[in-house]
Amino acid sequence: VLLGLRPLTPKVDKQKIAQILFEGLQVSGAYVSDQCLLAMYSLGRMNGVVMDIGYETTFSTAVLNGQTYVPSTVRCDIGGDHVTRYLAHLLRGRPKTKKKKSGKNGSPGGELTLTEQESHVYNQIKENYC
Repeated sequence: VLLGLRPLTPKVDKQKIAQILFEGLQVSGAYVSDQCLLAMYSLGRMNGVVMDIGYETTFSTAVLNGQTYVPSTVRCDIGGDHVTRYLAHLLRGRPKTKKKKSGKNGSPGGELTLTEQESHVYNQIKENYC
């Protein structure tokens, strides 16, 4: 089993995962690594910077000589969902009513609620054109 974890995952969590894999699922072997290292290895590179943009968080990690350089790892609580909501805000235009300074999930002008269909459409636009 090859398992890629987010940067800054505590060692205790990695040990618990290994315990579950070996004792609970009876796997014969496992390798647990940071996703950023696996991404660099897949490119055949030993040095570089990896940007891991998830649904709600983004990680930036430097990889030097095939190892994660932990002091360089930065977590930002902005992810793909925030970008999708901001794009929806921009495409809908600015409301004429008085708006709040900032809303939940970083959306400007207060909470932006999207239906599942709207969210899917804006997400497709973001992935294809941004």
